[in-house]
Amino acid sequence: MSCYLLRLGTSPVGLAITRDANGPERVVSSFFLVRAARGAGHGRTAVDTITRQHPGRWNVAFQDANKTAAAFWRTVASAADNGWTLERLPVPDRPDLPPDSWIRFEVK
Repeated sequence: MSCYLLRLGTSPVGLAITRDANGPERVVSSFFLVRAARGAGHGRTAVDTITRQHPGRWNVAFQDANKTAAAFWRTVASAADNGWTLERLPVPDRPDLPPDSWIRFEVK
């Protein structure tokens, strides 16, 4: 697992946590950016920096109800990989929740 404190200058503005899946893929487990830092490209810059440090396959899950996250991760995946995929999978042990949307993309 890796944890990244996201900063603008000296101010902390977010957090990203990634983990290695037991194989050739990495997973973005958590990603958060404070509201004041959103919409100016800082999130994209952070994800691009993190994923370029670890080229290869990446996965990230989000809920479709979170429209901002859905649009953000589709944009990230599209910029990284023309062959990105989206799959909806049940949340383990939580049949009461809607499925997670999993985006998979490759960074070269």
